[in-house]
Amino acid sequence: MDFNQQKDENKAEDFRNQNNVQEEIPIPEFSYGPREQMYAPQQKKGTAVKILTAVVSLIVVIFIAIGIAVVYFRNTPAYRIGKGIQNLSKEIQENRNPLADKVGVEEILLMMVEEGSHVSTRMDFTADDLFGTTIGIDTDYFKDVKRKELSTDTSISVMNYNFAHLKVYADEEALSFSIPELFIEDMYIDNENIVSQYNQSFLAEVTGRSEMEDFSLDLFADAEEGLSLREWQSLDRFTKRYEEDIEACRDKMVMEKVEKGVYRIIYPAREMDRLLKGLMSSYESIYEMAGEDMWWEEYDSLIDSDIEILFEINRENRIESISFEGPITMMDGEAEMEAELHFLGDARSIDKVQGEIVVEGIDGVERSVHLQILQPPLDDCLEMELDLDLMEEKESILRVKYEMESDADRDEFELNLSVWDDSDDMELIVKGNLDDIVKGQSVELDLEELAFFMDGEEQCKVTGEILIEPLQEEIASEVRKETAFFEMTEGDWLTILYKISDAYGSMLDYLW
Repeated sequence: MDFNQQKDENKAEDFRNQNNVQEEIPIPEFSYGPREQMYAPQQKKGTAVKILTAVVSLIVVIFIAIGIAVVYFRNTPAYRIGKGIQNLSKEIQENRNPLADKVGVEEILLMMVEEGSHVSTRMDFTADDLFGTTIGIDTDYFKDVKRKELSTDTSISVMNYNFAHLKVYADEEALSFSIPELFIEDMYIDNENIVSQYNQSFLAEVTGRSEMEDFSLDLFADAEEGLSLREWQSLDRFTKRYEEDIEACRDKMVMEKVEKGVYRIIYPAREMDRLLKGLMSSYESIYEMAGEDMWWEEYDSLIDSDIEILFEINRENRIESISFEGPITMMDGEAEMEAELHFLGDARSIDKVQGEIVVEGIDGVERSVHLQILQPPLDDCLEMELDLDLMEEKESILRVKYEMESDADRDEFELNLSVWDDSDDMELIVKGNLDDIVKGQSVELDLEELAFFMDGEEQCKVTGEILIEPLQEEIASEVRKETAFFEMTEGDWLTILYKISDAYGSMLDYLW
């Protein structure tokens, strides 16, 4: 895959010369030769991840704001930008996954969020560390959003021998569970103040108190909150939620012609900063569930300078490139970012996309992401190939290659994700097919293979079946809310340990 084809290079060079843009930062070749020549020593990536999170969110904000703004301008220099954005948006919308459309993935996800569902899984897990042993994990999961109830029944087997069961029932007040094989029966945990409950328990005396911030379980978030991810896929939902911020950006932005085929949009710093902060805050609950800090809240402003965007548009009103005219100052002036995208496809401009994002971080280190996306136009099949190269000071520290094929005619899909640096080489392969499709309601997935490789050797593999369907009846649970888990005394725990010893003592002696 040659990232520096002469035609593309000349094209990008002419564009920069026309607009007096800063010195070109060369996009490296995507050569898959000997990997030991491609990498610098391992370095810390935490700061890079934070910066790139803000960068990606910023670019999403800008492109969406552009699409909203141009509809207000006709018969002005912005008309060309509007037509270019419309043509690009049309290509993106027509590039939908045909298999996902056939299944009605968005409708099924909406059903699960607003109404509930029944999900049944039958999975087999094997790994080298298990000496060829197969572990089976079968689960039936029921969730009724309107009644605010859920239950799960999970069984674990080893070489087809039932080993343990976990039964769970939850409502708005508490989560109850039983593990019969461990003599843990009808326990419950109140949904409020989980950390406080733990710190006052006998377990905390044995294992140590937690310094985590207190939190509560919210298993039945309001449907409006649950749709935050879906809003990213809907321009209407996005504009409604951020209508005030978008209107402020639109009122103060400037659109103008630079020269023939080149146009500029200028967005004010303060309004774009407010829009970006609102956008990132919409994911606050997701980050909190993952235990991540809201690192962007440490800064008074994420965007400190006006954003000037250049568009190169040809005679057919197709956008050939989008770039920042100058560096954008970010994170209270501690970081700078530059970015550009080139749309180089023939039949469709998005069939071949090349670009780069360059950030000078708060630590003074220059980091960059170089990308290439290839996706040939097909009828009932979507094929995509994505290559990413994360660099520090122009030396590669991480490479990512993603390939995906989704066939709506055969109801099959396959993806391959490879990640490697100078010390590790990881690969994830997923293959499967779909059956019993009722669009927007139910589907059965036959997972032929989900395999993880490290340095070319398979580490683990999962196969099985997953069924998703509407909830057919009211939830009934075998678990009762009887014993407060965090109120168990030392004597309660000793009783359980004695029972385990009596039941499994000989087996434990054999294993140990």
